[in-house]
Amino acid sequence: MSVGYYYSFCLGALGDLEGLADENEVGWMKIICNGAAREIASGTWLVDYISQLGLDVSSVAVECDGKILTREEYASHALRDGSVLELIRFVGGG
Repeated sequence: MSVGYYYSFCLGALGDLEGLADENEVGWMKIICNGAAREIASGTWLVDYISQLGLDVSSVAVECDGKILTREEYASHALRDGSVLELIRFVGGG
């Protein structure tokens, strides 16, 4: 069995974003995810954004603003207006 990988492109329909923004922050911000502009709730944490896309956090590698993040950092990394993400998901195949 060979191991392949592919980019998990951000989907246009993000679904309900309620509850992702911090109570003290209201509004929206723009990010770039795998080359596509997205508008998300202000105060969104990376782990929440990945989950909102329907991806398994344990199967995704993330580069944010040129820095590769560890999985441990996903829960403590707040996305900011203008953040640039690259999401890569590794899959097996053959």
